Order: sequence, then structure tokens, then C-alpha cells
Amino acid sequence: MAALPISWSKRGCQEKCGNVTIPYPFGIGPECSANSSFVVICSTTTIPPKPILSSINMEALSIFVHGAAIVKLPVSPMNCSCRQKNESLAISLVGSPFTISSHCNSLVVLGCQNSVWLRANKTFTFGGCLAICDATSTDTACNEFGYAPLVLEWEFDVPPYQQLFDYAVLRYLSSCPDSYLLHEANYEPIKCWLCGDGFDGNPYLPEGCFDRDECSNATLNDCENYSCTNTIGSYSCDYLVDHKIDHKIDHENGSRVKILISIGNGFGALILLLGSWKSTKAIKKKIKSNQKRKFFKRNGGLLLEQQLSSADNGLHKTKLFSSKELAQATDRYNENRVLGCGGQGTVYKGMLTDGRLAAVKKSKRVDEGNLEVFINEVVSLSQVNHRNVVKLLGCCLETEVPLLVYEFIPNGTLFQHIRDPNEEFLLSWEMRLRITREVAGLSKNSYFLEKLDTLFFSRETFSVENLGFSY
Repeated sequence: MAALPISWSKRGCQEKCGNVTIPYPFGIGPECSANSSFVVICSTTTIPPKPILSSINMEALSIFVHGAAIVKLPVSPMNCSCRQKNESLAISLVGSPFTISSHCNSLVVLGCQNSVWLRANKTFTFGGCLAICDATSTDTACNEFGYAPLVLEWEFDVPPYQQLFDYAVLRYLSSCPDSYLLHEANYEPIKCWLCGDGFDGNPYLPEGCFDRDECSNATLNDCENYSCTNTIGSYSCDYLVDHKIDHKIDHENGSRVKILISIGNGFGALILLLGSWKSTKAIKKKIKSNQKRKFFKRNGGLLLEQQLSSADNGLHKTKLFSSKELAQATDRYNENRVLGCGGQGTVYKGMLTDGRLAAVKKSKRVDEGNLEVFINEVVSLSQVNHRNVVKLLGCCLETEVPLLVYEFIPNGTLFQHIRDPNEEFLLSWEMRLRITREVAGLSKNSYFLEKLDTLFFSRETFSVENLGFSY
């Protein structure tokens, strides 16, 4: 049976622009792409035509269905001097499905006595490199490089109805083309759809995966001199014994051979299934661990560990809670555990492993530019012991935004006692005056206000709705 031609593009759409195949979800024009982020413009101003990724305005050299694309990155020389310069990439990937692959690209610096550092922001440095020349070198030429190939990774969330297509499987793997893989031992795999084992084609298209005929090519099967029969997603070998070769083997022995082979195949399939399950579980665990470590570093965890290690032993140290511990404490952030919601985030009631009740604040956003200040103030606030200030027990930096853990105040807020007085506990005028004096004294204390402001709150947060009532 002849192999079916693979259709990579949407039905009725142009499949190639010049020498580059355009696989769906990419497409030439909005009608042929999954959405605006994957629109390709086929520019005919050159021979051959060149495909332009419209969402980032870059020329594509290759596009792979397994989550990678190679684009042209313009190379421009810099006028060097003894002063440091901050330069941005000539492109912006903000708002697009593309990210620069960390394990398929290398930073290259040309010139003499030049150092270049890659920074995500003003405080966080990813890496860098240094170019060194001999003292007698006069080489200053770098204009012969018009562009450099840059490997981008992309992900596409398949709509729920499309995930029901037969033979398409979701996997986590390296997106690197073989010749671009630089750091094979240490990479974070990306999520992408592929046709399952024994199938070829484009998994993002309806009925895009079709059976591969392993019997049509001897390199795709291990039947050797035996007959090969193609099946859906696989193949089988006919191991019947040839009586003309060995007359000592009768029909009964041939049947036994087939039975033994079937049993062996069954055990082999079971072992393969168990190995695949364990491998998938290990990969998911590794991905989750890498993500936690990534959030921990981004949220200033290394700086906090340094602060804690240098703290005096006599002081109370900030506790670093794990994301798993706080998820268990709040019953996975159950809505029944919500104590309050606001513009800054949501507060949940939880029980720690030592039996203490706590209030866990899950912020909606974080200002990455103030992370160093945030960490310093977390350490400082952990030392505060004031009857009118809710004590900070610790934090968790393994999540996308930091989680703050406070002591739990069971008596509600001052706002609740004023607006909805309890008949069993009425506030006398003497007690009201006492509360007024202590709150006024707290609001004048700039030390506490500075600490509260630093923890991603505004001064509007300082109100009767947020004052714990402990009388």
C-alpha cells in the first residue's frame, strides 16, 4: 500500500511559502490559521517568497509542528565604549505564543574585551559571556553577519472539541530541532500535541493523524525474513514455522511457538505500559519541581534564604512554607475557607501541620521590581510583636505570586463589631475610646505603615475592615 501524502495545512489553504512548509495552527492568512497569533504573511517581494510571522514581524526559516520555529534574528553591531549600555532585542514577544528557547540558543559576542549580560529586569541576570582577544589583535570586523538563526518555542491550547480527535496525544518533550539542541541534560520540556505511536500527520487538524504503514519499509519493522502485516497503529509478524526447512517441527510444536510468542508479547506490552506510566509520572514530577524552583527564584527565595542564614539565633526566623503544605492547610483553597476578598487578593483560613490556625493571603499580583524590598520587609515584619498588629508567621515563594501566612484572629474585625454589634459583647464607650486611642497611635507609627505598604498593600488597606479584634 502506498504511503499517503501528509497534509500539514488546513484544507483548501496554501501549504508552502517559498521553501518553508506552514503547518496548522499556522496558516497563510487569517482564514487558514487558528487565530491571529499564528497568521503567516507570504511576502512575494523576494525569490523565493519568504514567510513572515505577523504577530512578531519576523521571517520564519522553518516551522515545526512539535512546538518550535526557527526565525531570522537581525544582527547589528554596537559602538562599544568604556561605559555600560542597555540594549533591547530588536523584537518583542510580549502577547504572542512565542518564547525564546533557553536550551536551543547560544549567546555569541564578537569583538575584543566585550562583556554582555542578559537581564530579565534591572535586578535579575540570566547569564552572559565575555569576548577576549590578544593584545596585538586588530580584528574589528563583524559586519559580515546579517542575521542569526533564533529558535523560538510556541504552545497552542487546543479547543476541547478538538482534543477528542483519534490518535492525537498530549506530550511533554524538547522542542529543539536535533542540530540545535545545546543543553540536553537540563531543559524544561514544553507541552505539545503529537500523533501517537504508529501514526503520522498533523495532530492539530481534524483527522490529521493517519496510520503509518510499517510493512512498506523494512526499516520500520523487525520482522526480518517473516511476513509483515500492517495494523492500525502497529504491525504484526507471522512467525509460523516453515515445515520445509525443519521437518522435525510438527504442527503442534508450531502452535506452541505461537502461544509462547503471544505470551511474551503480552508480558512485553505490560512492562512497556508500566515503564511508560512511570516515565510520564517522573516527567510530570520533574516539571512541577522545576516550576516551583523557578517561582522560588523569581520571587526572591535565594535572597530570603541568605537573609535567614545571616539572622541572629535569638530572633524569630521567618518560616518558609511549601506550596503543598499551604494547599493542604486550606483544603486546596476551598471557597468555604475564604475569610475575605479585596482588590489585593483573597484570605483563606487554614490549619497548619502543628495545629495552629492561620490566615493565608493569596495575592492577585506582585510587583517584581520591588522583590528585594519585599524580602527585606518580610524578614523585618516577622520580628514585629505588637498587640495591634497581626503577626506574620512566614511566607511561601513556590507559587506564581508569594503567599503570606498570618496568625489567625478569631474575633473578626473592628468593622464587624461596629456595624453588627453582638448582644453578648457590646462595646462600651470606655472600650470605644480605648480602641480609638490605640488605633490612632498605630496609624501614627510610620514604622508599621512602611512595613504594611511594602507588602504590596496600599495605605487604603489600613482601615477598620482590616483591624483584627482581640478584646
